[in-house]
Amino acid sequence: MEFGDFIRSGRTALGDGSIYERLRRDPAVVVDPFIFHGGLIYDPRFSPTLAAIHREYIDVSRKAGLPMLALTDTWRASADRVARSAHAARDVNADNARFLKTIAAGYGSDGPPIFVGGLIGPKGDAYKPEEA
Repeated sequence: MEFGDFIRSGRTALGDGSIYERLRRDPAVVVDPFIFHGGLIYDPRFSPTLAAIHREYIDVSRKAGLPMLALTDTWRASADRVARSAHAARDVNADNARFLKTIAAGYGSDGPPIFVGGLIGPKGDAYKPEEA
C-alpha cells in the first residue's frame, strides 16, 4: 500500500514514541549537541540500540495488526544544525532514512505496511514559538 492510499483510507496507524527521550536517559549514550540522536547511526556503539528501539515499535504494530509510521531520528537535523554538528560532511537526513528503511525491509512485505517518514522538528527552542 502506498502512503497516499493509506491516508485516504482513514485507517489507524501506530507511530513511534519519543526515541530521543528513551536514549537520553541512558548515561552511556552520547548524542551530538546539535543534531542530538541523529548521528547515532554512525556510531557502532549506539546504532544497534537505536535499531532495537525501532524494532520494538514495529513489533508492537505487527502484533496489533496496524500499519506503522516510523520516523527518522532527525528531530533536530535541519541543514544549519547538521552543518554545525560532528557530521557536517554527511547526508544525515538521507542516511537516517536509509537506516530506517533497512530496518523496515527486514520485516518483508507480509503484514501491515511500515511507512518511513522524515522528521526535522523545530529550528530553535520548541517551547518558545518565536524560535521554533
